[in-house]
Amino acid sequence: MCADQASNQQATLAQTIGANTLYGSYGPVNHQALVRLANAGVGFVRNDLTWDSVEKEAGVYDFVGSRYDEPVDCCESLGLRILFILDYGNSL
Repeated sequence: MCADQASNQQATLAQTIGANTLYGSYGPVNHQALVRLANAGVGFVRNDLTWDSVEKEAGVYDFVGSRYDEPVDCCESLGLRILFILDYGNSL
C-alpha cells in the first residue's frame, strides 16, 4: 500500500486490537471480562479450539458438544468477532 493510500485509511481501535482468550476447553466464559474488552474498544478475540475437544472419535467432529457455543454467543452479543485457532493436535 502506498503512503498516500495509508493516510486515507484510518483504522479504528476495534479493527487493530484483539485479545487472546481460553474459553471452552479451559473453562467457563468470563462474561464480565468480555464486557470489559468490548467496552475498551477491542474488536475481536482469538480463542484456542483444541482439536481433541472436537474430534473424540477419529473422523467425527462435534463442534456443538465441545463447549464453544457459549463463547461464540457471548462474543456475538457484545459485537466481538471471534477467531478460533484449531490447535494442539490430537492423539487419535
